[in-house]
Amino acid sequence: MDFSAAGRSALLVLAAPVSWFCAEAIWHRVGGPLSLPNAFGILFSGALSPLAIASLFAPIAILLALRVARVANRWTSIGVWLVGVPWCLTALAWLLSREALLAVWLLPLPWVWFGLWPLTRSRPPLLHTAHWATRADLRQVRVKPDTAGLPPAEGLLLGRLDRDWLMVRSQPQQRELGGLLVVGRPRSGKGLLAVSQILGAWQQHSLVCTDLKGELHAATSGWRARSGKVIVLDPTGVGHRFDPLAGRDTEDDLYRAAQDILHVDGEGDGQAFTERAASMLAAI
Repeated sequence: MDFSAAGRSALLVLAAPVSWFCAEAIWHRVGGPLSLPNAFGILFSGALSPLAIASLFAPIAILLALRVARVANRWTSIGVWLVGVPWCLTALAWLLSREALLAVWLLPLPWVWFGLWPLTRSRPPLLHTAHWATRADLRQVRVKPDTAGLPPAEGLLLGRLDRDWLMVRSQPQQRELGGLLVVGRPRSGKGLLAVSQILGAWQQHSLVCTDLKGELHAATSGWRARSGKVIVLDPTGVGHRFDPLAGRDTEDDLYRAAQDILHVDGEGDGQAFTERAASMLAAI
């Protein structure tokens, strides 16, 4: 449940009886229930302060807010309308007859149900269910900190919520849930701000990182070197060297290494070409 939407709904419902009480108090103070001509005469006579006049017309604003504002889903909107609107309409009894007030209450219900309103632009149906995460959604990724206040090491760190950490971790039944997708426009900090934080927090396990610009290595290699080796493989630049033939001195060792490098599963008739290439590589 979206608690922010529920809070807005509750405030609107509570504002309706408050506005009714204020309107009734003002009218009784100036002479009790009045007819429409007498009421307008009092309104324009200057006997009421601007605050009192605003209190008398507050139910109209609340009435429009109850309908125009999308406070929650359809079911909540109908409940808010059914509970809150009668209070607003009762406060407007000096302005409209009972029949008119009843029509104002009942006729818009189909509009609430079908999501229509002639004063606003209709919204097309959503083609997806994506939305900003609510507190209920975040319960699945909330993790208690350790005794030092740090997050656990076996997960991808997202941020903090209150005193808890938000982390993405694979589950025993759903190991595929351990991934994270960072989406943003170019130069919005996806690499240095988001990925570097993950690399800094992921200390207890090894990882392979594709770093085309070398930014992640420059930002995190010093920190990660405290936990283990950091190896850079860059065939076109400066990095660590890797020789697959290192330590293989005999002809048989070199031939097996060449086969490992050139072997392709399921070659079939092309196996002869692999054997010839392995012999040539071993000789070189």
